[in-house]
Amino acid sequence: MRCLSSLLERPCLDGIRGRCPARRAFTVIELLIVVSIIITLAVMLVATWPMVKERMVLLHCRTNLSKCHKIMCEYGANNSGFLPSVTGSSSNSWNNFYKGGKGSKNYVVEELKDYGASADIFMCPAWVDYDNPNSSYRRGWDNPTEISTYTAGYNPIRFS
Repeated sequence: MRCLSSLLERPCLDGIRGRCPARRAFTVIELLIVVSIIITLAVMLVATWPMVKERMVLLHCRTNLSKCHKIMCEYGANNSGFLPSVTGSSSNSWNNFYKGGKGSKNYVVEELKDYGASADIFMCPAWVDYDNPNSSYRRGWDNPTEISTYTAGYNPIRFS
C-alpha cells in the first residue's frame, strides 16, 4: 500500500519519483511579448482618452439638462404653470438665473431646492473655469471686465 505522502507528490515528467526536472521559468522572449502586449493596450487607452473624456462631459451635460427639465416641469405643475421669476438690475435679467435675483445670490437655486435643484446643474460641465468664482460665467454677461475670460475659457461640446 502506498503511503499518503507519495500520493500527494507531483508526478514527474520522466517517471522517476523524487527526481523531477527543475521547473521551467519564463524565457526572455515570453516576457518581452507580455510587456509589448501591455504597452500596446496602454497606447490604445491613451489614444482614446480625449474621446472618452468628451463623452463623459457630454453625459454630464445631458444629465444636467434632464434634471433642469424635470425640476422646472415639477415647479410649473405646482405653481399654476409659472416658472420661477428671475429679476435683477441688469438689462439681461436672464443672466441672473444662476447668479441670483431679488437681491440674493442664487435666488433660483434657493427657490428650486425643494425640487432637488443645486447650483451645479445650472453650470455647463464643458466650462474650463468651472470652479473659479471670479470667472465671467458665474458673474454673468453684465460684467464687461470679465467677458474676455468667458470666450477664452469655454470649451463647447457637440451633441451627436
